[in-house]
Amino acid sequence: MKAPKHLRKAGKKHWQQIINEFEINDSGGASILQVACESLDRLTEIREAIDKEGVTQLDRFSQTRPHPLLAEEHKAKVAFLSAMKNLNLDITPENNFIGRPPGNSKKV
Repeated sequence: MKAPKHLRKAGKKHWQQIINEFEINDSGGASILQVACESLDRLTEIREAIDKEGVTQLDRFSQTRPHPLLAEEHKAKVAFLSAMKNLNLDITPENNFIGRPPGNSKKV
């Protein structure tokens, strides 16, 4: 299944990774994955703008305010994570235990 043409680089890459790894071949799964990839593209675009312009801006009273795109970044993250969760992918850990791997037992 090919990625939708309107997706950008990050979205297309994510599409291919998920399609190949989880073999999504139904239209419902493809629609949800498309939303996830569109959200990832939007997130990437917003992040680039924030990186370029900075996380704060001056308002009309010369007061420092958070960049307005920070709220949009949060929305894009929520949309991406929600779509990924709705794909209901069966993610099995590579080890036989749940949680973080055991740490080094040496005391400092």
